[in-house]
Amino acid sequence: MKLNPTLFCDMIESLSSAQKDWVTKTGFGSILDFNLQSYPKYLSYIVVKNFDCDSCGIMVILQITENDVHRVLGLPIGPKSVPFIKSDSLAREWRKQYSDNKDPFRVAVKDVLSVVKDSTLSDENFKKNFIALMFCFFFQPPSNSFIRQKLLRFCCNLDRCFDYNWCEFVISCLKKTTRFWLQKDETEYYTGPLPVLLMPCFLCHLISLVFCYKLFYNEFYLSGNDLNE
Repeated sequence: MKLNPTLFCDMIESLSSAQKDWVTKTGFGSILDFNLQSYPKYLSYIVVKNFDCDSCGIMVILQITENDVHRVLGLPIGPKSVPFIKSDSLAREWRKQYSDNKDPFRVAVKDVLSVVKDSTLSDENFKKNFIALMFCFFFQPPSNSFIRQKLLRFCCNLDRCFDYNWCEFVISCLKKTTRFWLQKDETEYYTGPLPVLLMPCFLCHLISLVFCYKLFYNEFYLSGNDLNE
């Protein structure tokens, strides 16, 4: 993964009361408790390698559903699918706040993080920036250091994000990005929602030592790799 999750955690800690209030009211309150500081290197690799795109499960097999995504990330499961439009108008409007950039079509994630951290307002720009960062860390992370502006074509009431099924969107990203990564050179960055894949394995590690033994014995114990590297 290109982006370290601690960047998102630091941004969350810097939010003002008004900003946290909007995040909670629009349906993303559980994200305020997100505290994953790093992705364990070898565990992440094995989990992604064992993810089956057709069944949407880790090959033990551990099925991953919208309800699992909700339990892990707490994202809303509203009655409507997250809507996207083909027009670039929404992304173009979002780019206006970064008009001073040398190339507004390449807005760095770190710049968006800085803008959020430097403001205490819960205005339209904050709401769009917050969701743009959620896309980067929980849905479809970029393979470089820049915001995926194609994802900014989502068209919904920002104050009623709870009306939409964000868990369905995570599942869609999970299948698409993992299938793409498995077909490519494995030295490339994985660009899927890794927190969703990691959390079930941590839970299984706590619940069943037998499960973990079968899944990781050859990868970690025999090879001498450190699980937390």
